[in-house]
Amino acid sequence: MKTKLFLLTVLVASAAVLSSCTKKNDTTTGGSNVTHADSYTINGAGFKNAPYFISNVSSQSCTFSAPTTTIAITGAFGDSVDIRFDIGFNGSAAGTYSLGSTSAGGNYMEITTTSIANPNNLTIYTSSNAKLVVTSYGASGGQITGTFSGSFVSGVGIPCTITGGTFTAIVQ
Repeated sequence: MKTKLFLLTVLVASAAVLSSCTKKNDTTTGGSNVTHADSYTINGAGFKNAPYFISNVSSQSCTFSAPTTTIAITGAFGDSVDIRFDIGFNGSAAGTYSLGSTSAGGNYMEITTTSIANPNNLTIYTSSNAKLVVTSYGASGGQITGTFSGSFVSGVGIPCTITGGTFTAIVQ
C-alpha cells in the first residue's frame, strides 16, 4: 500500500512539473498570454494592428565586425509565413539606436515576410524612422535581446508602423 501511495505521489508531482514547462518557441497562434522572443505588431500597408511572431526559429545569429553588429533571425509564423529579421547597428553594447533605411549606410532593420505557399509572394519592410533598444548584449555564446518600433516602408513604398517588436539571438 505504501508503495502504491509513493508511486501515485511521484506521478502527480511529475505531472505538475511537466505541465508547468513551456518552450521558448511555442507554436500557439492564439491567446494574449503567449509571448514570443521574436515578434512585432504591424499597422498600415494593409494591416490593422496585426501581430506577427516567429513561432519556430530556424536560425539566429549575432556577429560583430567593427563598427557594426549584425543580427539575423529566421523562422516561421505558424505554417503560412516565413519571417526574417535583419538588424544592423554601429555598436557592440546595450543601448538605444536610431534606425534609418539600409541605403543611408547607418543603423537599419529589415523585416522580410514570404508566403510558404507562394515563395514569390515576398514583402520587405525597411526601417525609415525607428528605434532599436538593445537591452542586453552578452559575450560570445550569450544572448542579445531588445525591442524595436517605429516607421517602416514596404518594398513598394507603402508606409506602416511597427510596434512592440522584440528579438533574441545568440552572440557568435
